[in-house]
Amino acid sequence: VAEGPSPADAGRGGANLKPFHGDSIDDEASSETRPLSLGDVLAKEESNFVIGAWTLEALPPECCRLPELRPVQDPLLNMPWKSIARRRAEQGENLSVWRVIYGPRLAIREAPSPSATPVEVLCKGEEVVVEDGASEGPWLRLSPATWPNPALPPADACWALQDGSAFGLGILLERVWGPGDGDSGDGADERSAAEVH
Repeated sequence: VAEGPSPADAGRGGANLKPFHGDSIDDEASSETRPLSLGDVLAKEESNFVIGAWTLEALPPECCRLPELRPVQDPLLNMPWKSIARRRAEQGENLSVWRVIYGPRLAIREAPSPSATPVEVLCKGEEVVVEDGASEGPWLRLSPATWPNPALPPADACWALQDGSAFGLGILLERVWGPGDGDSGDGADERSAAEVH
């Protein structure tokens, strides 16, 4: 590595190159404090590093949506994954997370009625954030936190039918997390490809 411009480069704006930090042994910490392997770093309870992996998963054609990134759940990966819906619900008050188990699509309506105008469609496996205590019979009111941009929900009020037994459909949404559930390892946020399709 050159310490300065050569005489030939002097009039042409030559660069002054120096070694990067860490290029020499003198710049690094002593071997006593330096981890010897990646396992030494990741084995700590409060590591500065996490390992995660995702797969690109195509949704059924009926959903008319682009493919989604789905986290890989593997004990070798130390990244505790929570869905966006779960993280948003944990930040709010009286919010719970529900997963669409009816498929391929579930209509979201502007009022708690099967004849109300549909405002959005969700696919089997997608999660929604529900306002606890704001249900009307078998209908759940969705929180704006459900949508990619919570400031712009598809309608002023969005409703999903949770129990369609009265219409011969059965259960359409299942609760996966709510206040008081804590951070239990019940696998609520773990999904396999078979569950989604």
